[in-house]
Amino acid sequence: MADPPPGPDPDAPTPAERRLADLLAEVRGAPVPEAPDLTHRVVRNARWQRGVREALSSLGALSAALAEAAATLLGLHRKHDGGDPR
Repeated sequence: MADPPPGPDPDAPTPAERRLADLLAEVRGAPVPEAPDLTHRVVRNARWQRGVREALSSLGALSAALAEAAATLLGLHRKHDGGDPR
């Protein structure tokens, strides 16, 4: 059995990956800015976002239910026999 002909290394980085590595090297070498209140700000933002996320999720569920009800009332539903939905 013959070996396959040598080709490009599949693990070699692409030009885009090399460019990204170059850009990240610049960032990696930059000093980390000091932010003593960073943890407090992150936690505070996560807390209010959780409340907003729950409200938006509820609003989305309500909107979907209203759209489903309107489609049912207007007879816009297609009959689904359990097969391929296309």
